[in-house]
Parts: sequence; C-alpha cells; structure tokens
Amino acid sequence: MKQSLMRPEFIELAPPVLESGVLYISQKYRTSLHKCCCGCGETVVLQLTPAHWQVEVHGSKVSLHPSVGNWGMRCQSHYWIKNSKVVWAKQMSPSQIAAVRERDKHDQAIYLARVNASKSQNSGYLNMLWDLLKKLGRRLMG
Repeated sequence: MKQSLMRPEFIELAPPVLESGVLYISQKYRTSLHKCCCGCGETVVLQLTPAHWQVEVHGSKVSLHPSVGNWGMRCQSHYWIKNSKVVWAKQMSPSQIAAVRERDKHDQAIYLARVNASKSQNSGYLNMLWDLLKKLGRRLMG
C-alpha cells in the first residue's frame, strides 16, 4: 500500500522486521531505513551525511532531503519526505536518472575533497603544535 505519512523512530540498530510507514533513524550509525513508500516492500537504506541525505526533526515530524530516488529498485519510485508527509515526484526517464546520478557523484566528490583538505590542514596544525610541545619539554627538562 502506498504511504502518505512517515512516522520517525529513533533507533540504534535496525529492527529485524521493518514496519511500513516508519522512518527508522540511527544517529549513532548515521543511517536511515524504511520500507519503500510505494508499497513494493523493498527496504530503502540511506546514509546520513552532508554528501548524501540529511534528516531534520521538527518536534514529532521529520523531513529527509534530498529526495529519495529508488532507481536501482524495480519500482523506481521517487519521493520526498517533508514534515512526515510523502510527496511524490514524477517518473523520471533513464537519461534523467543518469544525469542525477552523475550530479550526485560530482557533489560527493566535492564534499570528500573538502573534508580531506580540512583534515590535511588540521593535521598540519596538530603536527606544528606537537613540535612546539616537544621543544618546550626539552627546554624544561634540560
């Protein structure tokens, strides 16, 4: 049965059986999962990172963005979850799906490059701090 509402449930680990109409959210594992909203019965697993999907909680309601495009599944359903309501999108052509997938890969690559650059910069600062601490230790000991 096609879903029109999704109820958020915060979990640590996935339950053995997923209930339709429930958006399971594991903050610890930065993952969300739910039964496909079209009613096909497939399980949708989403990685919650700035490069993939984000969940916003508004009291007892939840929004998930960007949209969920189940193009690797038989149903190829496409929808948003906004304030716990399922908002259906139009069916996309194979060329539109390919273009979205390419854009997603590009966006993820940019995000990862920024994260890696930030880590590299932070690592440089930590190494410099470590060197200063070693020098200070040698002065105090010697």
